[in-house]
Amino acid sequence: MKIALYSKAFQKGYEVSVGSIMNKLHRCGAEVLIYAPFRDFLESSGQVYSFDAVYTGHHDLPRDVDFLLSIGGDGTLLSSVSVVRDSMIPIAGINSGRLGFLSSISSSGAERLIDDLQSGNYVYSDRSLIQLDNPWGIFQSDFNCALNEVTLQKRGTPLMLTHVYCNGDFLNTYWSDGLIISTPTGSTAYSMSVGGPVIMPQAEAFVISPISPHNLNVRPMVIPNDSILEMKTESRTQRFITTIDTLSEETDCSREIKLSLAPFRIRLIESSLGYFSTLRAKLMWGADKRVR
Repeated sequence: MKIALYSKAFQKGYEVSVGSIMNKLHRCGAEVLIYAPFRDFLESSGQVYSFDAVYTGHHDLPRDVDFLLSIGGDGTLLSSVSVVRDSMIPIAGINSGRLGFLSSISSSGAERLIDDLQSGNYVYSDRSLIQLDNPWGIFQSDFNCALNEVTLQKRGTPLMLTHVYCNGDFLNTYWSDGLIISTPTGSTAYSMSVGGPVIMPQAEAFVISPISPHNLNVRPMVIPNDSILEMKTESRTQRFITTIDTLSEETDCSREIKLSLAPFRIRLIESSLGYFSTLRAKLMWGADKRVR
């Protein structure tokens, strides 16, 4: 079994859990590759482990890796997507952060996860991505796809207008602080915080959710994910912020944003609890928090 480890840093106090993961991988005879910045972080923290290889990104991550373990929060897993890309290497998120919708496997369950991966006792789901079709090199990364969402947000205080076309037809002009275009995976992230619906990961849909709309009758809208979206913005500052998951850059209003379904999917290892159980636990559905 060939395992790639991905992380950059983690919160203080997680060192013991990382050590147990490393020891478990070596005990089960796995060939372990480590992301170079993660190795540097471990060494700077006084933790020295032996690895079979070091990789620095997508270009030198071997295609025959069986699994990538993302150690951190959801942001860490989102950034690992740019390393895996279209290789279909399954990603398992081990949570060292707080909420962890994507990194849903607890640190206490990491050793069991490794046993399950070795024995084939696991379930995965393939997740769709949104692709920015005309990135014009505004992002330093050459990866222009989002697993969670693409957002357009105002820069500064002036109102932003976003004219949206769907498959060539005019949809609406949004008077708002911005727009979120979310995948089903991202429906439990930023989109949900502005009132967007929770969508099953397997649904073939995108969600358009306005951020603080000035027209109160404007609501989030679900569209088929084979739609082509074109967006033009207006703002007094002539600038707005474009965000692709964890990457953000200022963009000139003269630029048109064009979005479509990416031509590949990302494979995520599911928590043994299942999607609905994870959803109930993370959102505390049915939990009684009243003081007794």
